[in-house]
Amino acid sequence: METTGPSRVELCTVHIQTTLDAEYVFPDVPKKVLTEVISRIGSVSAGDLVLVNASKSCLTIRREIIKTVKCNQTVVWSLLGVSDA
Repeated sequence: METTGPSRVELCTVHIQTTLDAEYVFPDVPKKVLTEVISRIGSVSAGDLVLVNASKSCLTIRREIIKTVKCNQTVVWSLLGVSDA
């Protein structure tokens, strides 16, 4: 488990696989932020997915090209609805 700061925020590395066969790897994302984003991703068919990590870097990707989202190596969202979480 990765942690940072006095509040010991749990971080993960996000891996996003797209329908275009690209993979985006984005480190140091608070798991709480990823959980909140994933809880809304299934209800939105278009638009942008925006993640901000612990160093305030930003990843923006079109929702409609996202195939799978992993937290570390665990699938947390899939276009097919399959989740290991």
